[in-house]
Amino acid sequence: QCNARARTFSHVEASFGGAQARGDVARMVALADELCARVPRDPEAWRRAAATRVAARQMPAARERIERAVELAPQSTPVLCTASEIAMASEDAPRALELARRAVASDAGSAFAHEVLGRASYLNRDFQSALTHSRRAVELAPADADKRQVLIEILLGLQRGDEALLELETFLIVIPDHPWAKAQLAALRKVR
Repeated sequence: QCNARARTFSHVEASFGGAQARGDVARMVALADELCARVPRDPEAWRRAAATRVAARQMPAARERIERAVELAPQSTPVLCTASEIAMASEDAPRALELARRAVASDAGSAFAHEVLGRASYLNRDFQSALTHSRRAVELAPADADKRQVLIEILLGLQRGDEALLELETFLIVIPDHPWAKAQLAALRKVR
């Protein structure tokens, strides 16, 4: 059964990669749905199907598919993080927060789970939690530009410019020549 699953994934993965390279979202959606049909009890298949529906801007279908993944793997950090992101994109902030909290509870060492919880907390106006989890994401993955960018955006959103300035300077030490960080630093220095 494991070998059959692996063959199914590699067949679809190869086709999916080609469709992705061509920007063929419709083909990606079809392949992800094919994968779900072939391995209907595999949460990763449903997670991927949900992500492709997001790319196709089909949010109701994305939510249906990610909820199926959550049913199949209620403690999977990747599934819970994706579900939280889809809930945020669907403007369901309370559901996003619940799923992100579950993701961190499932794997407290996941930088991505802390990043997602930071964003979900911010949307729910729990600013202390947003900062705590965004900072934790940066601690866990200091060279990940996305984690640093989320923290800085939260600081700027909270109008904590001095802290954002320090974080931007650190960002450029860790990841020199990052275009977003350079532009933000220049803009922040102009208004200071």
